[in-house]
Amino acid sequence: MAIQKIKINIAGRYYPVKIEDGEEEAIRRIEKDINRKINEYVRNYNSNNILDITNMILFDFAYKLHQTKVSGEKEKLISKLIEIEEILK
Repeated sequence: MAIQKIKINIAGRYYPVKIEDGEEEAIRRIEKDINRKINEYVRNYNSNNILDITNMILFDFAYKLHQTKVSGEKEKLISKLIEIEEILK
């Protein structure tokens, strides 16, 4: 796949990013989600300290990622237990 360079805008600052063909739509969606979250935190906490806001957003996304992994592990375990139960019948 070919690599292309794009610029993303996070909190009014632009960053160069190298992506593979076909990834731009997902990258733009993530960029939009991050900026939406920044605006939400600015409104809710009445703060313009971008460092504090981005740290809280980072924590929020990391927590959601962790929950997704934990949930996926539970689903795998349940699936395996069902398989074992079927074998034992």
